[in-house]
Amino acid sequence: MRHLARPRLPRFVTLPARPAVRRSLVRLAGLLAAGALIVSSWWVADDLANRLARNELGATAEARVQIASAVAESVAQSLDGDLALLRGIPTTVAATPFIRDTLVPNSALSLAAMRTLSEDARRESLESNPQLAPLNAFLQRVSDLADIDAVWVVTRDGLCIAASNAKTVTSFVGDDVADRPYMGAIATGTTTIGFARGHTTGRPGIYVTAPVILNNTVIGAIVGKLNTSRARHWVAQPGAFIADQNGVIVLAQDPSLELYALPGASVLTMSREMRAITYAQQIFPTLTVSSEGARVHALAPWLPAEIANELVSIENGPPSLLEVRKAEHAGLSAGLIAPLDVWDDARATFRRNRFLIFLAVLSVMTVGIVLALSYYRERHLHHNTRDMADQLKQANARLSDEARYDSLTGALSRRYFLDLLSTQMRASQLSRAPLTVAIADLDHFKQINDRCGHATGDRALEYFLSVCERVLRVGDSVGRLGGEEFGILMPGAPPGQAERVAEAIRIEFRRARPKSIPDDVGLSVSLGIATAIRNDTPERLLSRADQALYLAKARGRNRSVVFDTQTGADSRANAAESRAAENRPSETRMSDTRTSESHTPESHTPETRATV
Repeated sequence: MRHLARPRLPRFVTLPARPAVRRSLVRLAGLLAAGALIVSSWWVADDLANRLARNELGATAEARVQIASAVAESVAQSLDGDLALLRGIPTTVAATPFIRDTLVPNSALSLAAMRTLSEDARRESLESNPQLAPLNAFLQRVSDLADIDAVWVVTRDGLCIAASNAKTVTSFVGDDVADRPYMGAIATGTTTIGFARGHTTGRPGIYVTAPVILNNTVIGAIVGKLNTSRARHWVAQPGAFIADQNGVIVLAQDPSLELYALPGASVLTMSREMRAITYAQQIFPTLTVSSEGARVHALAPWLPAEIANELVSIENGPPSLLEVRKAEHAGLSAGLIAPLDVWDDARATFRRNRFLIFLAVLSVMTVGIVLALSYYRERHLHHNTRDMADQLKQANARLSDEARYDSLTGALSRRYFLDLLSTQMRASQLSRAPLTVAIADLDHFKQINDRCGHATGDRALEYFLSVCERVLRVGDSVGRLGGEEFGILMPGAPPGQAERVAEAIRIEFRRARPKSIPDDVGLSVSLGIATAIRNDTPERLLSRADQALYLAKARGRNRSVVFDTQTGADSRANAAESRAAENRPSETRMSDTRTSESHTPESHTPETRATV
């Protein structure tokens, strides 16, 4: 194997330490990134929590609106059904012939004369009249069967002549009711329903008046009264109330709201006298109803605007839904005040959802950032590991190179040359191909070092290796055995060819010289050549080449000698003679040159490497 120059390997690069300013900037960037992460997570959590709250509260409020509307409609239907039954009682009684016959103007009862008497005298006269006793009894049975508080008969001019409560402390008989609001049925000829407070009992109630008609003429009326205390089932639902035809709350689940006037109620435009007649009071507080849309939007921005704008505050109460339904067959109205008391729960749910979403988003974003940083760090570590592997490979290559090549000349090291010789010898024995080894020793090398310096000696060694590289065949190898002694391995070369190669090296080395070596320095080399024989060993082969080298030295140097296997004894004798000659101070030998290595610079000492 022909020697090749060693490749130049890069040195290890040591990264400079990170400056303190850079570390501070990295910390600042980390803090800013953490702050941005927290702020963005909070923003996302707030947006998602608002969306959830808007959906949940919107659905809840919509359900509450539907429930309130359904409840108000239910109260209105219940009111309308009960009023229809209540209305039928006076109407049915008014249609009986017994009632019409009693009210005929030309009957035996002198009504005109009764109007001239006082109220107590009229009551006593009418209650003692045997013709009206059956009518009072009839009205008493009607009151009991219909489960209403009172039923009475009124003439056209407003005089009560018979009643279900006749001969009682609160008897209506003899009362002049011409100015009462429910007497409008006589003027219009239609059944009317309205609220009023009784003058005799002082109890509020629902009055139903049905006209008594004879020959298309109104001759009187039948009046029925249901005290409001017996109609509280109409307002059993929380927040329910009943308003009369004048917009006055006459019945409410919350009694504190009764006798309040609804905003815009007609009672507010009535005369004080008419208020006193109808309600037994002249002043009515107006129910305070204020829009809560703006405040609700500030409290709960998640509520849909169309629902928020419907919310009102009743008497400075919580935001509520106000639903009012008018009965079909009467002037009464059913209403419902439904507080939408979901604000505290909605705000608490919003805060809880926002915090939980914030934690979730922050965790997800943190995990994502950690994964991204881990991926980046993994790639960075992968690159660093790859770089370290490359550096380790380069270090191994450098160590191998140092073990394989001589550090000064670039020739194979002694150890690697001997290993290569053993390998080639085994191959030669298997293939029975010739294997020749030559040992070259630079003549008078010690004198060159002493006279011209070790630098010139080093240039001479390098020059010899360059000559070998030019002359040796492909597949040949040259190694430095020590000092100025080199081994040349020529596989497949018989002795004659090996001698010609050795001669070419000797001649070329002496003929041409580099400019770095002075002209007055004599350059020459002696070579000993030996060829492997059957069952040979590397030690014996090198020994024979060494003997041939000594013979070349003994014959005057600057020559090559081939070890003759036929005259090996003579060669050894001649070698012994040459060893004696070598002991003279004017000459040098391999062992001398090896001893002189201690005087050469440490960089000239062969280094060991692990690769060829």
